[in-house]
Amino acid sequence: MSRKRLLLKCVMLTVAIVALSVCLSVESGRVYHFNSPVALSYTEYNNHINQHYPVTVRTQVDGADGGAVSCTLRYKLFRLFTIKSIDAKLSEGVEVYVGGFPIGVSSRSDGLAVTGIQEIIGVDGRKYSVAEQLRSGDIIVKVNGRTPDGADDLKRVVINGKGQPIELTVERAGTIITVTVMPSYDALSGQYRLGLYLRDGIEGIGTLTYIRSDNKRFGALGHPMSAGLSTGETKGHIYACRIDGSIKGIKGKAGELKGSYDKQTTLGVLDANRPTGIYGIFDAQYLKGLQKVKVGSRNSAHMGKAYILTTVDGSIPRQYEIEIVKTAYQEQAKEKGMVICVTDPDLLQATGGIVQGMSGSPIIQDGMLIGAVSHVFINDPTRGYAMYADWMIDN
Repeated sequence: MSRKRLLLKCVMLTVAIVALSVCLSVESGRVYHFNSPVALSYTEYNNHINQHYPVTVRTQVDGADGGAVSCTLRYKLFRLFTIKSIDAKLSEGVEVYVGGFPIGVSSRSDGLAVTGIQEIIGVDGRKYSVAEQLRSGDIIVKVNGRTPDGADDLKRVVINGKGQPIELTVERAGTIITVTVMPSYDALSGQYRLGLYLRDGIEGIGTLTYIRSDNKRFGALGHPMSAGLSTGETKGHIYACRIDGSIKGIKGKAGELKGSYDKQTTLGVLDANRPTGIYGIFDAQYLKGLQKVKVGSRNSAHMGKAYILTTVDGSIPRQYEIEIVKTAYQEQAKEKGMVICVTDPDLLQATGGIVQGMSGSPIIQDGMLIGAVSHVFINDPTRGYAMYADWMIDN
């Protein structure tokens, strides 16, 4: 092999290595990987994308989109060769009131959630499993063709029926099925029963993430309500809440915020329970004193220092320092968008890290809302998962 050809191969290998390193360097920003148009605020572009990556931009005013600027982000090798082009929109971005304060949540599902099945002891002393066709997670949406008004309503139908068959319309994993069950006489209670553990709603404590400044829609929790409730439309309210203390999280056992809420002070109407959180309309009279920030997309979230706003005592949130240790690339709404680690000594002293009730605590980085705390690591309470604000903001 001639020296010239060897030199050429060495140059090509060097270029390939440099190109690969450039691609890997922009991977942490994740914009490089997007193949469809992305939305960026001017703050994101000026403070993050344009400063961290070799990007050139061609802009064009698009009046059809409220004056937003259409642009093309071009990633260049040596600032000469384009290795990736992405269409984007630059706009002022959504502005929200940031939360961080605790809320009481009370909701009713559109049906009765089956949370367990119990055997019934008959008058002969034998055990009977009446509702074998049902399973935990099923949602009973109709009883004898009628929408039940809570678990007590179904109980009355069973008792008054005195053993007559009952037709149940059930939602199971998005599919509607119809089953017929035969109530059995329970020797212990002296009544006919189905042997079902049911829940027609949920109550608990969480943290409010944001309220949009344009339409007053709020988002909270960063994950759906539990207790077997189906996601979708729901009915309920959020209330003013006070945190009285907490149980520290330890390895193998999650901690918990302890508090109480006052149903006389309704902060908003709850109308949606989704995989990304709970949503509704906030009462504008309680917006006074709340801080406004821009919403940052998942494109600008990056590893490094950030802050959460949360409340571990009383009702006024405080800012605590955290570290974002991992950012996952996501093209659609999913859990576990970021891995965060609590580094603030005051929060570690108070709670040991992330505890139940903190879900929904807003995460602020570079002055923008980029996500919300969603889950804690059971084996390490100082760490947890967070949901990107992208997946919450338009619900």
